[in-house]
Amino acid sequence: MNQSGRIQEAYVLRLLTCVLEGLSELYFHAAMRECSRDDPLLEGYRLDEELGTLIAQRIGNGSRT
Repeated sequence: MNQSGRIQEAYVLRLLTCVLEGLSELYFHAAMRECSRDDPLLEGYRLDEELGTLIAQRIGNGSRT
């Protein structure tokens, strides 16, 4: 939760090296378009960057390297 709205590919790749066998969950706020900048809950969020992280080839294929 400490990276909410700002999750980057390098961060997720580091997390994947620590995930134990079993079920795990990552929390993203990915978006394909800008949300209203008037929403104070989204201040500082980089939604398009999170979408890029979520669909990154090294993330999407389940890589643990």
